[in-house]
Amino acid sequence: MSEQHKCIICESVEWKNLDNLRSKEYWFDRNVIYDEEIGFKVCKKCGFVTYTPRWTEEQLKAKYSQDRTIVNSKLIKMMRKKNAFHRKMFNEYKLLEKGKEFNVLDIGCGFGGIREVFPEANICGIEYSKSFANYASKHYGIAMIKAIEELDEKSQDLVIMYHSLEHVTNARETLEKINRVLKDDGMLYVAVPDYLDELREVSGNPCHNFEELYHLNHHNVFSKISFDNLLKVTGYETISRDDRVYGYATVNRKTKEEKEIVSEDYKKIENILNLQKKAIETLIKIFEPVNPEGPKASDICEMAIGIYPKYLDAYIALSETAKEIFSDVKKQRDLYKRVQGVFNNNLRFKLMYAMHVLLNWSEVEKGGPVTNNVRQAEKLLVEILNEDPGNPMALHGLFTINIFYFRNIQNAKALAQQLINVDQEAISIVEQYMGWLL
Repeated sequence: MSEQHKCIICESVEWKNLDNLRSKEYWFDRNVIYDEEIGFKVCKKCGFVTYTPRWTEEQLKAKYSQDRTIVNSKLIKMMRKKNAFHRKMFNEYKLLEKGKEFNVLDIGCGFGGIREVFPEANICGIEYSKSFANYASKHYGIAMIKAIEELDEKSQDLVIMYHSLEHVTNARETLEKINRVLKDDGMLYVAVPDYLDELREVSGNPCHNFEELYHLNHHNVFSKISFDNLLKVTGYETISRDDRVYGYATVNRKTKEEKEIVSEDYKKIENILNLQKKAIETLIKIFEPVNPEGPKASDICEMAIGIYPKYLDAYIALSETAKEIFSDVKKQRDLYKRVQGVFNNNLRFKLMYAMHVLLNWSEVEKGGPVTNNVRQAEKLLVEILNEDPGNPMALHGLFTINIFYFRNIQNAKALAQQLINVDQEAISIVEQYMGWLL
């Protein structure tokens, strides 16, 4: 580990090596590393977690060009779901009304889907994947550039880094370059995965592997505190935050006001990482062959929760795999209240609970009566869509309720259109269900 590697927040060179928590063999088997160390470490001064730099910019370009090659229906579905969230974040500032004079820079623009949010804006993009960059240019008319330095000073109204800042080798330098090209009244929209508090995959995928959670592609391992610190030292103030949908998303403005960073205790962070790893290793035992003399699924889940109380997947596993809870309405309700108390309105668990109420406790296929469970499921799904308007499962659930219970064709049509907008593959289901209603 290079002792001269400066922390991007406090510029200290004093690090605590955390490689004892990591599996070099795991990444060796995936052809990510060969003879070097993982380089996982925490800054002793401010608590920022990162990796020792290992890839040059050219190596990163080659890697992402190899990993990201084909634009398929799955990626388009994900893009449209995220775009619905972007619109929600931008709508407050009336950015969606901007026309051709509105300049947008999208760093890590993928295949250019932001064009669907800003159909008339002047958009330029930076993307390491050659095939994605070509698609963005040809299909969406994005003007591709190679570096921020190509743009004029104070030329951009909006700069977007949506889940790309965690991948760059020097996030501080990148944000400083953005500050130069951003207009004085411009906005920086940036989102990152947030770690070291709730233990979950921000993508919504199961969190059953410590190594993949702290993936080597994520060079910067931000907590909310360390990310806020980085924004402060690079000249930004945050005016809007959301940490419920796919990580920690912020809208920021430039500022000349200097603010002190909030340091985190590196020993406390090391302990958190140890507990997270132990909790994950405990929970995955529920997938092992059943041992009549071993602990039952609910006990394993509770052990994982006992180790790390904010481990979302342990509660989900408790709801879905513990036989004594799965089919018990009262126990499911009690578990839902328990989870919402721990996580303060977690959308992923709320969605699972709402769909479980709808699909398992009610007779959807028979068009049953509008019970309290159905009303509760409807209420929860509406709450989810207020936060995450492009969530396909929530849209599908609410659409189903309007078809089979309320028989409300007007609402069903509106929800059907929203569902198709984010998931073209849902057309056949929509047509089948609408046919049943008609």
